[in-house]
Amino acid sequence: MSRPTLLHLETALSVAHIGSFSGAARKLDATQPAISARVRELEAVLGYRLFTRRGQRMELTTKGRQLLEQVEPLFFRLQEILNEREAPVPASIRVGCGQIAMSAWLGKVIGRMQSANTQLRFHISIGISTVLIPLLDQDKLDIAVTAGKIDYPGLHTERLGRRSMGIWVTTPDRWERYAPYPRSTEPPRLDDLINCGPVWTPPLTSRLYTEQSDILREHGGHMRNVNTCDDSRVLGDMIQNSSGLGYAQHVLIKERLASGVLVEVPGLPVIGDSDYYFVWREAHLSPIVHMLMKLAKTESEQSAM
Repeated sequence: MSRPTLLHLETALSVAHIGSFSGAARKLDATQPAISARVRELEAVLGYRLFTRRGQRMELTTKGRQLLEQVEPLFFRLQEILNEREAPVPASIRVGCGQIAMSAWLGKVIGRMQSANTQLRFHISIGISTVLIPLLDQDKLDIAVTAGKIDYPGLHTERLGRRSMGIWVTTPDRWERYAPYPRSTEPPRLDDLINCGPVWTPPLTSRLYTEQSDILREHGGHMRNVNTCDDSRVLGDMIQNSSGLGYAQHVLIKERLASGVLVEVPGLPVIGDSDYYFVWREAHLSPIVHMLMKLAKTESEQSAM
């Protein structure tokens, strides 16, 4: 064989996504020896190994991953142009992240990737780090994005970008009720403002809960009125609907601030910016996941400018 064929490339992509020759054989309606032969032929032409075995899975080598990252979008696009009767092998990515990462970066990147590749499918789980990391460990996610670096056996991390953690907000009626006098430009007493009604925080398992609780106590909060919510977007709803007070992510409530249904609370210190990280098990780092990481990092860098 003097040059690779589409069949060789399709075979390599199938092995990369599924992780085994036998699985690729079932997907492509071929025998396992045929799949193995195609991979050997492709490696012979290229002059390097594409895969290495780790346990029961076939994993891409560094050169193999670099090749398929470039080949995959071209392969799918060519299949669409040729309008072949047999659809190309669809790529599927299981992504876990929080509301912030999805709103700030991943949502835009996923939309662009699907516009370029109509065969690409995403399965997204929204949750906090303490929920997502066990899913990664149980092989239920391919990659996750967490606020803060994760130190967990068998998992790898790479920095995605930095994002502000948010601001303290309440409703206008709660703010005005505890101002020193009508239409005062002076802020109300913070202990009165904190203790007069519901306070909303992330769940007890979140590191942000501890940081926010410390701030509330330092400003006179008695903590008997604290409620928790593990969904950042719903947390904004609860602050608004209960005339509550809480620390909300600016990217998720900017429309509410602009319309005046929520107002910022001055005087309560903001929590510093947080670094966000990709987290993955090496066995699941396919070329298409590499592409997702690369595009998300670019989006992060551009949004920071």
